[in-house]
Amino acid sequence: MIETQRLFFGIPLPEHVKEEISRLQVKLRRQLPDQQVKWVRPRTSHVTLHFLGDVEVHRIQPLIGRIEQERFLDPFELQLTDIDAFPSMRKPKVLILRTSMHASLHALREEIADVIHSCGFDVDERKFQPHITLGRVQSLVGALEVGEVNIKPVTFAVDQVNLYQSTLTPTGSIYTPIHTIHLT
Repeated sequence: MIETQRLFFGIPLPEHVKEEISRLQVKLRRQLPDQQVKWVRPRTSHVTLHFLGDVEVHRIQPLIGRIEQERFLDPFELQLTDIDAFPSMRKPKVLILRTSMHASLHALREEIADVIHSCGFDVDERKFQPHITLGRVQSLVGALEVGEVNIKPVTFAVDQVNLYQSTLTPTGSIYTPIHTIHLT
């Protein structure tokens, strides 16, 4: 059997953003007492740029080597914007916190996509919707009703991207950074 690791590229979040996520989840829990939502632990929160899936271990170092050859964009800022759901609030499966769509974020994602593609990996071609996962809806009848939830206009610097290993466990996923790209 070939050994694999489940990998993705994501933007780590600073502590003040994780604190805002925690605050929002407390408010949402009060509003959704009858909903079955499996909440994501704020300490594991991130913005996913590219999900690679199960990658054969022998392909990881060549990918990291190729990443290290690149010079990526300068740091930039993102802002938390609003609460939404995938695929929609009418038929929610994932409760999310959207972030702004900065031109530099789109460019960074494209640069990483080029590297991924050059290493022989498939690139997700769906429209990119930057977000932070708040929770996964387990069971729900009808639309998701989220009342007024005051989202503070929290801004944060994006100055690095991590290549994460994702380990699935019964208590939730564990995300371990295995390589860091510093934006300069």
